[in-house]
Amino acid sequence: AIGPLAALVRDGDARGKADAATALANLSAGEEDIGGEIAAAGAIEPLAALVRDGDAQGKADAACVLANLSYGDAANMAAIVAAGAIVPLVALVRDGNAHGKADAACALANLAFGDAANTAAITAGGAIAPLAALVRDGDAQGKENAAAALRNLATGDADIKEAVEAAGALVPLAVLVRDGDAQGKRRVRSSRSRRSCATATLKARRRPPA
Repeated sequence: AIGPLAALVRDGDARGKADAATALANLSAGEEDIGGEIAAAGAIEPLAALVRDGDAQGKADAACVLANLSYGDAANMAAIVAAGAIVPLVALVRDGNAHGKADAACALANLAFGDAANTAAITAGGAIAPLAALVRDGDAQGKENAAAALRNLATGDADIKEAVEAAGALVPLAVLVRDGDAQGKRRVRSSRSRRSCATATLKARRRPPA
């Protein structure tokens, strides 16, 4: 099923692309082998294009798949960056709906982890300000993933730490530590965003048949 789903993300209409991305997001949640199959099927470039050009559901679910594929997989991380995904992921953090913002922040957090070149590209793409805004104003998942992204970006880089502070992120990060749930508090302190987007949430977001 992976090959046809990858083809549908690439060649389908808007509804087909979004629903195929939903299916791939569900399949890739916590499944490293399937993540490799998705990448091998050539899905990364069309997923990056869907983050850039899709409808709200398509953008969010494509970002979720990229987040899952980028967790701890250097080859997938390189392919995602080569496909030009960083700029549309940053735009989705800034302009997307709640699901899109959270999923894009998760992808950026994973791409930034331990990779100086990706960190520089994400920062140059203007991610700091929208991530700071998401920590302040997002829903619980958005705040958690944005906190992880800022943590990964700022680790070991004094200039980025200054940029995070200048973007006004320190106060909402402190509020998240004080008032967030256990997972949110851990995101501020730990250096990895969650691997998988919530499968149940993705299923709930599927549109009813026409």
